[in-house]
Amino acid sequence: CSDLVIKGFEIKGATTGVGLNGVGGVTVENCVIHDSTPTDSSGIYIFSECNGVTIQNNVIYNINAAGNSPWSSVGVGIRVSDSDNVNVWNNTIDNCSLGDFYYGASPGGGPYGHITTYNNIVANSAGWAFVNPWNTDSSYFTNGYNLLFNDATTYGNYPAGNNGPENGDVTGDPKFVFGTDPDVRAFA
Repeated sequence: CSDLVIKGFEIKGATTGVGLNGVGGVTVENCVIHDSTPTDSSGIYIFSECNGVTIQNNVIYNINAAGNSPWSSVGVGIRVSDSDNVNVWNNTIDNCSLGDFYYGASPGGGPYGHITTYNNIVANSAGWAFVNPWNTDSSYFTNGYNLLFNDATTYGNYPAGNNGPENGDVTGDPKFVFGTDPDVRAFA
């Protein structure tokens, strides 16, 4: 499918809130995805061979997994694997094991496509706010102007060798009205 817009859904308790595989030209926007605790859960998961996907203006929170340690069972706000031209813009990700997790066909292996992350808020991650494992070519990533707060580690090799804010990123308390227990009615 292409030119599909997934818009305005509230998804609660799903292992994967929105999952895409082998599609192009899809937009996921204005969704509220929350409260998932199964092993390897994801708010939004772009599985593989997707091209031209835009993820924008979503609120994703409380996506956690048993164990909650990097490279084992993880709860991820936005997970992208083996896809190209993925745009992640203006999302709020709060209280997830990992904020934005990007990798090739498998963690540690390509092929990699290009991902752009701009104007996102990533707060209270038990692991990394942004992570791209083991890729040394920063040309696959365009990112900046994100707000980062209270994450165990701001960046994990995203882009490679970077362990701090990028191009206009800021760190600071986003001052969520409902703290760590968001009320989705505020986002409707």
